[in-house]
Amino acid sequence: MCSREIWLDCLKGIAIILVVLGHVLDGSSGNNLFPNDTWIKSLHTAIYIFHMPLFFCLSGMSLSIMKRKMGGYRDKVYNILYLYVIWSWIGYSCKQLFSNYVTVVYEKSFWEYLIFEPVGPYWYLIVLFYYYLFMSKVDFDIEEDSGYKRNILCIVFFCILSGILPIFFDGNSSGKWWFVYKLIYHIPFFLLGILIEQHVKIILGYLKNSKILFIIISVSFLILGVFFHNIFVYPFVKFTIGIFIIITFVLVANSYNSLANNKLLDYLGKNCLYVYLVHNYCTVLFRVIYRKMHYDISAEVYILLNLCITLAICCCIKITTNKVAMLDLLFHPVKYFKNKNLIG
Repeated sequence: MCSREIWLDCLKGIAIILVVLGHVLDGSSGNNLFPNDTWIKSLHTAIYIFHMPLFFCLSGMSLSIMKRKMGGYRDKVYNILYLYVIWSWIGYSCKQLFSNYVTVVYEKSFWEYLIFEPVGPYWYLIVLFYYYLFMSKVDFDIEEDSGYKRNILCIVFFCILSGILPIFFDGNSSGKWWFVYKLIYHIPFFLLGILIEQHVKIILGYLKNSKILFIIISVSFLILGVFFHNIFVYPFVKFTIGIFIIITFVLVANSYNSLANNKLLDYLGKNCLYVYLVHNYCTVLFRVIYRKMHYDISAEVYILLNLCITLAICCCIKITTNKVAMLDLLFHPVKYFKNKNLIG
């Protein structure tokens, strides 16, 4: 059994909170709930610079740990693919049934969206699936620092590719090119996670005296992004800022015990799959109830309540899943199929 990396789980906890917060802000600004609170859009812009790149970096680190300590990850790959199909169907069906309450209405068939235009937030799963397949064909497990330079060159190549190719795609558009953009843009972050995990002592050794500098640079970048949104039309600029912020998160999480041992972040990180799969429905439901009930509360209170209630519901679902084996079909399909002797 693979032992948990506590500081990595805490980072995942931070990342999933940012994902939920990003969608809460997105729903607030997209539905014009608080038109006078311009800070919502600014905070939304800042979070979207790095929150998914951070998740892909952490996924790369987790994959490296799995492969090194467990020797393989076939079941993980199958599980991701099953989850993508199951939850895409659920998302597609819900948007069709409740089209009056959603901002994006699907007009094509489910299979067209499944293959070419990932449904809702589940594009992350299919992109991660392709990355896992890619890594199963590439030997990236290099002992100590013997392959350090080769790994760096590989990541630099993908960084350049990610900075150049998305220029030909509109990252804010929909359709198959939007999916291609996501697939290309995030692979350097995934590979960076593998590199950090495999050479963590070397990398952190080089950077341990630069924590404060990285924090200052990252905060400066975020402030710059909040006040000058237009700089993010250049993918390479956005990409560079994301790299700095991610390295800062890793340095801080690996250096400060109070953060690395936070029980709430650790719990959310270990169970981030449940939060990721379910949170979108909770944030939308909260928004619908808020509009129906005509509550008059400030934007700050709305966002905080939506965030906390969503996380609480997701944790309750996780606890329920432990007691109801049938729910494994929704959250751990490979485990469910194996228990039913449907797959070997």
